Amino acid sequence: MAVMATCILRSLPISLRQNLMLSKIWRDLIKKLSTENVLLLLLPFLLTVFVFRKYIFEGLLPIPADITPGLYFPWFDYKWGYATPVPVQNPAITDVISILYPWRVMAFRYLNQGILPFWDPTILLGTPLLANFQTAFFNPVNILFLFVKEFHAWSLGIIIQPLLLTFTSYLFLRNLNLMKMPSLFGAILFAYSSYAIVWMEYNSIDYTLVYFPLILLCVSKLAEESGRKWFFVLSGALALQIISGYPQNVIYTILISVFYFVVNLKGKRNKFQKILFVLGSLLMGLLLSGVQLFPSLELYSLSLRNLDKVALAGNVKYLPLKHLMTFPYPDYFGNPGRWNYFGVGSYDNFAFTISSVGIFFAILSFFVKNKVLKNKSFFIFLILGALIFSTKNPISQMISNTSFLGIVSGSNARVLFVVSFVLSLFAASGLQVVLKWKPKVTTLLIPALLSSTIFLLHLIYLNYNLDGGVDQLFNLIANRMTAQEQNIANLVVSIRNMILPTLVVFVLTLFVLIDRSKKKLLTIVCVIACLFVTVISASDKYLPFVKKELLYPQTEVTDFLLKNLGDSRFEKENNNLIFPSNSWSLYGLSASTGQNASTLLSISRYFSLINYGQVNDAIATRYNSIINFKSPLVNTLNISYYTGLNWLNDSPDANGTTKTLYLPVSFSEMSNIGTVRIFKNAGNIGPAWFPEIIKCEKNEEIVFREIASEFYNPKEIVYVDCSEDVYQNEGGSVNRVPSQSNKLVFNTESESDGYLVVSAAFYPGWTSYVDGQKIQNVNKANTALIALPVAKGSHLVELKYEPFSFKFGVYVSLTTLIIWVGILLKQTKPGPTRSTRL
Repeated sequence: MAVMATCILRSLPISLRQNLMLSKIWRDLIKKLSTENVLLLLLPFLLTVFVFRKYIFEGLLPIPADITPGLYFPWFDYKWGYATPVPVQNPAITDVISILYPWRVMAFRYLNQGILPFWDPTILLGTPLLANFQTAFFNPVNILFLFVKEFHAWSLGIIIQPLLLTFTSYLFLRNLNLMKMPSLFGAILFAYSSYAIVWMEYNSIDYTLVYFPLILLCVSKLAEESGRKWFFVLSGALALQIISGYPQNVIYTILISVFYFVVNLKGKRNKFQKILFVLGSLLMGLLLSGVQLFPSLELYSLSLRNLDKVALAGNVKYLPLKHLMTFPYPDYFGNPGRWNYFGVGSYDNFAFTISSVGIFFAILSFFVKNKVLKNKSFFIFLILGALIFSTKNPISQMISNTSFLGIVSGSNARVLFVVSFVLSLFAASGLQVVLKWKPKVTTLLIPALLSSTIFLLHLIYLNYNLDGGVDQLFNLIANRMTAQEQNIANLVVSIRNMILPTLVVFVLTLFVLIDRSKKKLLTIVCVIACLFVTVISASDKYLPFVKKELLYPQTEVTDFLLKNLGDSRFEKENNNLIFPSNSWSLYGLSASTGQNASTLLSISRYFSLINYGQVNDAIATRYNSIINFKSPLVNTLNISYYTGLNWLNDSPDANGTTKTLYLPVSFSEMSNIGTVRIFKNAGNIGPAWFPEIIKCEKNEEIVFREIASEFYNPKEIVYVDCSEDVYQNEGGSVNRVPSQSNKLVFNTESESDGYLVVSAAFYPGWTSYVDGQKIQNVNKANTALIALPVAKGSHLVELKYEPFSFKFGVYVSLTTLIIWVGILLKQTKPGPTRSTRL
């Protein structure tokens, strides 16, 4: 590289050549352009190109958009260019296409219209959008949505994740006194660990990982020195991690970084000053993120987050002990990308290991005496702590029962990124041992002996359970025949998925034993080759890439609803086959139900009253649906249309009939399109109405009991959280005026003063305006809806969502940013020269 740079320099004009030769920057650049540095720069980018080659060269999107047309109606009625129904590559990541992608895209669609994305009117009678952590609206990478198409902005955001994660991990590893190549090796291992791969297309969780090693680097630097630059980097990194979309990882990061700081502080001077530095920096990071943090905390406090038991019910809260077998063999229990996963819970929640190349060197690092890794005992403690917290035991159960930021409803297994991180560190140190010293042959053979022993034991056990001997064994593994018994079939899947990791360990062992040279080029080439093979194999197996035509395609059913819904909502049959949660949002359709981990508790209870006639928080869930359409409260949800499937012999079939037994007489058939029938609800009260009687009642238990009755009529009586006793209305009419997402506008006419009830979720921040004049904040109706007083006569009534929590967050963030920048500029301002001082 240096020779090439010199040749280029000689081809330039003499004057320009002299200026460049005199430039210190140029001389330093030539000096740094060594083969090793070029390789360090190229490897992460080259690996990224290979992993995302289908997007870069074929135009396929790293979005699981095939799930919707491949599994759900009404899309399943079409072939979308395939001879058979759309093949689904990975059914395990439905949340990406049903909630995360729609929330992000919807937020920036609003922004492009000049609307701040405060409110999502498409699900759950409306719900905060920007305040939802998972929307990750403020992530700086989202600026791409302002310049390129939505699906490209999302795709590029996914591709950037492993590059950033490699970079920050590399910085941390270099600070541990590891050489460049081992540091890069460990960084790539973490960036493409099982944990990082399974959450990669979520486009949020991996961004929180990006700042984890950077924050650890900052606290270690602040423990060693009082460098103010690390103060600013730490606060900035924490703020960016908070707005990246997954607060659970932020909590883990803060706790681990504090412990790491204390470990590094041992034996240092000025401890009190350094402690203040770190605490001040962390506090400033929290305040910098105030624009996201305060609205999100408000939403969490009013949501069912602490009641949701989905993680526990789905067996994904704790890592099963038998899943520790995925440490050496990531796909020991199969892979959903191959539709053969047979483990407990879900694959993604229990993914924690690194490439088998890394496992080889991580095992070596435990058996060598060279002290390569700084604070090795701390990292061993860290990995043990993560495993204890992620598995079911009295300690983890006690900790996870806390209600702080909804940890009680989260999956403890999400902390397993710490295991991936520490394994990557040990793998990097193991590679450094091999490159710098000559470990004993017996030590180098340990990984191969362990791997071969486990593999052979599985083969022996499989052969023991077969009647056909070795031939049958070989045919099963080679996929030339299929096992009849499920346990045998599962064992065959495990053995097949053990072959590549075992082979990699043997290849590495062979090359390391052969290559005894000083530069170890043969070992480096083998490590890079095996790393590329295992990473690309793992990502190809799990990450789906689809044609952009499959991304929310139009159907006759969606077209019908778009044409006829107007300002009302639709609802669907209660099953997992038609319109999965939130799948309607990007079509511009609205439903009363939906999925949201931050579902408002008031709305969850309202659905409980509809479905069961009582409030039962024990079964509160983020998955909201309507079971009992005969409840009088259904007509308060502004549902005009209902979509149901035609059934024939308990299977969806275009020639079947709809199960109308569960529908009230007010629902009449409007259309039959393929396997979907559409009904119209004549009983819908509308988006807003004037009840005949308003009863003021602040005791929600009384209200629950009254409105849960099958004889309750919401057109006659509504219970409002107000001061008066009883308020009667002599009649009125309401017409909704089309408006934006953060606003509800109505033309009203009433013969007396009364209360207008609106079919929208009550939430702090809604403010009422009548004829342009601000009246007051709104009241709660029937414990979940909105009510506001309106005087008699004709009026233009507006409801605007103007959250104080956002305004307060903006004020805190901007004030902190000004202070942050001011201190930074003051510290970087050059001091006076000697002549000036004299």
